[in-house]
Amino acid sequence: MASINDKITKTTDGSRPVPTTVTATRSPGVTTLSGAAFSGWESATTAVHFATYQVDTNNEKIDGTQCDWKGLVSGTTITALQLRAGTDIGNNIGDIIECMPTAAWGDDLAQALLDEHDTQGKHTDITATTLSVSTTATLPASSIIPNYLQAGSGTSWGWTAWTPTLANLSLGNGTVTARYTQIGKKVTAYIKVVFGSTSVMGTAPTFTLPVTAASQYGANINVVGTGVAINNGLTYNAFAAINTTVGEVRTMDVSGSYGNIVPVNASTPTSPWTNNDYFDLTFEYEAA
Repeated sequence: MASINDKITKTTDGSRPVPTTVTATRSPGVTTLSGAAFSGWESATTAVHFATYQVDTNNEKIDGTQCDWKGLVSGTTITALQLRAGTDIGNNIGDIIECMPTAAWGDDLAQALLDEHDTQGKHTDITATTLSVSTTATLPASSIIPNYLQAGSGTSWGWTAWTPTLANLSLGNGTVTARYTQIGKKVTAYIKVVFGSTSVMGTAPTFTLPVTAASQYGANINVVGTGVAINNGLTYNAFAAINTTVGEVRTMDVSGSYGNIVPVNASTPTSPWTNNDYFDLTFEYEAA
């Protein structure tokens, strides 16, 4: 919709705008101007720049009578008149109204372009806080700097801390480090649980995910990452397994003919879990 605040303005509706004449006297300061017709003038999407002037009996422009304007065309009327150059002495019936490039038109266009371009026409930094892209675009390498994206929301490219809720494990004076990043639907997460002197390992400990996982993970446990478990001074393989809401730390049981991935517990991989033992996992999954 056309606005008097438009900086970039069209000059035609598709055909050459035809000069017209004033059909009703306008007093100085009045912001509505009536014309015979505005054939070819833009009216639907932007404001227009134009000039009014008087002519003599030979139909020649009378020096000193031109005023440059900006306004909104609607039918046979221009509303929201803004005087951009000249002295408003009002308009008489028969004055000329002509759509033309004016100094104000060029200045508005320059201001609009200089918002995000330098004077050589190159893009400067974009100052908008929100960008909406309605079409697919290929951006050149290094054109997006991840650390400049909004931090702390979980949707930026920077790592964000999260506080998982632990179950089947009493943390006591132990510590948890957990952080994640999300790019589109891809979530990459890291968790490390270090046991303290009062920590107690339960059976099949779980932790809540930073972002709900996609429905295909269902209620079953799916292995999506690996890590290590340091238990009783020994190093074991660890696996991150998740459903849609929680993750679980598992390890490899090699007691049978084939390795079996099983939940850790107070005696698995070995016993006991003591001060400074830990497990850490790095894993990836698709967000809901």
